[in-house]
Amino acid sequence: MSPRNAFFVFVGILTLARVGLLLWSGVSPDNAYFSICAEHPAPAYFDGPAGAAMQAGAMGALGGDWWLVAGPLWALLASLAAWRLGARLFGETAAAWGVIAWNLVPAFQNAAFSVGPEMPALALSLAGASIVWDASRNQRGAFLGWVAAAFAFAGAVLFAYWAVLVALACVLAPWSREAGRRPGNAAGGALVVIFVAVALAPALLWNQSNSWIPLAGSTFQALIELEGASVGIGVLGLFLGVSPLLALAVFWAIGKSLEKAREKPAAAFAVFVSLPSIALTVLFAYRGWDAATISLFTLAVWFPAASLLVRPALFGVAMIVALGLSVPVWLVYPRLVAVPFNAAEAVLSLEEKLSPQLPEGIFFIATDAPLASALGYHLRKAFIAPEGYPRVHAAASQDISNQYALWPSYDDFIETAAPVDEFFTEVSAVNPYLGHDALYVGRERPENLPSSIRSAFSEVQLVQEVGKGQDALFIYLCLDYQTLPL
Repeated sequence: MSPRNAFFVFVGILTLARVGLLLWSGVSPDNAYFSICAEHPAPAYFDGPAGAAMQAGAMGALGGDWWLVAGPLWALLASLAAWRLGARLFGETAAAWGVIAWNLVPAFQNAAFSVGPEMPALALSLAGASIVWDASRNQRGAFLGWVAAAFAFAGAVLFAYWAVLVALACVLAPWSREAGRRPGNAAGGALVVIFVAVALAPALLWNQSNSWIPLAGSTFQALIELEGASVGIGVLGLFLGVSPLLALAVFWAIGKSLEKAREKPAAAFAVFVSLPSIALTVLFAYRGWDAATISLFTLAVWFPAASLLVRPALFGVAMIVALGLSVPVWLVYPRLVAVPFNAAEAVLSLEEKLSPQLPEGIFFIATDAPLASALGYHLRKAFIAPEGYPRVHAAASQDISNQYALWPSYDDFIETAAPVDEFFTEVSAVNPYLGHDALYVGRERPENLPSSIRSAFSEVQLVQEVGKGQDALFIYLCLDYQTLPL
């Protein structure tokens, strides 16, 4: 079998396996998060543009858990787009082996099980890059190519902000060589910029309305401040998420190609379009963030070149090591789904049992956003949240790191037209959860229960434990919610 045919068979079988595992296992906390976001439509979310949530909401209309197949299907499209780009830059055989290796790395495996923004942004950005390569080199039909690239990059920007940088790099790449400096490429590049700007505008306006906090994430000083522990964690995470030998193979391929970039247009284009991803990978590794996932675009561009420049036997060993590191991803996913599902079943049973004894009604709290999302998703048919509120709240915190921090919460006050207390007339606000009881689902044992929960209720008692060991979840009955005055 030729490498090309082997590639198509491989990605087809792998896609079916991913779909099967997801439909058999169910919805993980991270996937549930996007489904919960879809219940609260917005131009963007704390985690990025609205594309992933819009997709989860639209595909959720199919019923059941079929919307989960979006992850593997986008992974398939990303693989095909990476193969198309690799075939044009380095040849079909190199593209086949490179994209097979790409599918084996743990970071890709994780992203392929997610309905999040990574795979759609990769698929559309890689498609746009390969189209730009064709359009920038051809006189005839080039305009239609630029139009297609503009649509591809605009779509990518609906899922991830980093796609903007890739689009700009692709627009500028033809100008790195004298042969590409012609009016047609200038017009095509302008078209891409206009489409990307239009697609990005709603998210930017939403960020402006939220004081740019979701987009900024951190101050410039915090970004450049050196923390040895963070750098170590970031670099280790990069090597484990990519696979050490494959990461070294990519470094080698980039270094060797830089030497040939002046003579070889394909190498120059690959260097240029991957620069934003390389820069972000370095930044993420420096800060101790998930550098492996942000590096996936760079890997897609350079794995084909690595398969050419590294000895076949060594590249094969590197792929086997990556496969071994990816096995836990497949084994862990069902466990990630099972424990929150069992906790939701327990919460439902407890609510039915306790409701007659608690006339004020029960609301639900979870220790963090992923767990709150998973519980909220599993309880979606049993409970309807007040308008604007999530079905299950994330525990109150001063940390603003996800969408739950921007939604109304049980610790928020609602302004009223007149004071609600005749003695404290300076207070014109009310907390609708005051005096109500709650079920809190957390990972903390009673002795480690956070003060934000223990001090917020008149009484807190452990009522049930779900799961064992490090997967255990603890359900607490929290009576008579109290809150501090404004």
